[in-house]
Amino acid sequence: MREGRTNGTPIRIRQSAQIVDDAVEIKAPKITKTPRQLNNQLIALKDTIPELRNVPSTSFVPGTTGGIFNAGYIAPRVEIPQAYPETSTTVKNYPLFISPSVSDYFFIQYNNPGIAASVEGILKSFAVIKTLSSVTVKDCSEMLRLHYTNVIAITKTQYDNDSFSHPKYLNDSNLPLSIRYAEIPIIKQKTPGRLDNIPLGYPDFDSTPDGITTRVGPVPTAPYTDFSYAGSTAGYTSKPGATSAGSTIYVTTTTGLFNGMYISIGIQGIGTLSPNTKVISIGGIKQFTVSPSPIVPLSGTNNVITGTLPAAIVPGGTVAFIDTSVANPWQFAPTGWVWNFGPSASPTGSTIRNPIVAYGTTGSYTVTLTASNASGSTTKTKTNFVIVTY
Repeated sequence: MREGRTNGTPIRIRQSAQIVDDAVEIKAPKITKTPRQLNNQLIALKDTIPELRNVPSTSFVPGTTGGIFNAGYIAPRVEIPQAYPETSTTVKNYPLFISPSVSDYFFIQYNNPGIAASVEGILKSFAVIKTLSSVTVKDCSEMLRLHYTNVIAITKTQYDNDSFSHPKYLNDSNLPLSIRYAEIPIIKQKTPGRLDNIPLGYPDFDSTPDGITTRVGPVPTAPYTDFSYAGSTAGYTSKPGATSAGSTIYVTTTTGLFNGMYISIGIQGIGTLSPNTKVISIGGIKQFTVSPSPIVPLSGTNNVITGTLPAAIVPGGTVAFIDTSVANPWQFAPTGWVWNFGPSASPTGSTIRNPIVAYGTTGSYTVTLTASNASGSTTKTKTNFVIVTY
C-alpha cells in the first residue's frame, strides 16, 4: 500500500504486485467456467475410457491360489462385529441403534464361470453357507464377494424343511423342479470373519455334509417316462386357440396332421376330447374332421391340440418300441422298464428297454410303459397306439 492525497485527503492505492526477492510476482485472476463451459467439458469426457486400477495386493493373502474365482484367498475382515447392540432410544424415544437381522444359514446363487460366456447368465449354481456365528446378509455377501441380492438368509427350520424352484431344470409338466435346501451342498465357514477359502464358481466345489447326503447338480428324480416306435412320424402340436363345431375342429395350423392320427388336448381351456378321438379327414389349411365329435365343444383361447400317428401294421406285423424317457442328465434316466402291449400281442409284456412286439389280431391296442430308477417310477399310457388292420 502507498498513500496519496486528493484535495488534502489521504487515500490508499492497492497494488496487484508483490515484491518477492527483488522480483515482481503478478497474481493471475481466478478463472471461473460458465455452466455452458462445464456442460461442454462433461460432454467431451463422457466417452473417455476410465482408468483401470489393479486390486491392491493387500486384498489377498500373498502366495495363495484358489478361493473365489481362483483369485487367491482374501485377507480377513477383522472389522466384522461379532455382536450387535440391542435397540436403544433417546429420552424422546428416537432410535439410536437397531439390531440388524442376522442368520447362521444363507442360500446363495452365482453364475458358473466355467460355462461359455453366451450362457453364463443362464446356468446358475447354488450352495448353502453355514457361518460360525450369526451375521447379516451384507456381511455374508461381502465375504463371498457376491451381490447381496444373490444371498438369502434362511433359518435352520427352512433349511430342514423348505424348498425352492430351480430356474433351469423342469419336471414332466414343464414346471420348475422343487429342490429342498438340504439337497444342495452345504459349506461351513472355517475361519472367523472370512469365507474366502470356499472356491465358489466351480461345479466340484468342496462340500461338507452335515448329516445329509449332498449332491452337485440336478437332484435325482423318478424318470420322465415317454416312448415311441421306430419310424414314427413326428408329433403334432397346434398353436393355442382350437375351436370346434360338431366334428370339425378349427386350429391355427394343420401342418403335421395325418389321417388316422389320434389326438388329445395338451393345454385345455374350454372343451373335451374323447381318448379315442381320431382324425378322419383334413378339410383345409385350418380345419379337420374327427370322430367321435368333441364331448364338450372347443372354445376359448387356450385349447392346444396334440397327437401322434399310431403304428399301423397288418396282422402278423411287428412294432419296434423305443424308450424316449429323459436320459440326460443322468439323474433322471430310467434303469428299469415294464411294458404292457395289450392282449394277443407277442409278447404281451417286456422288461427290456426297446422291445420288438408282434401283433396277430386286428384291432386297436393301448400301450403302457412304467420306467423306474432308484428315485421311483412313473407310467405313460398311450391309447390306440398300435392299429392292426388289413
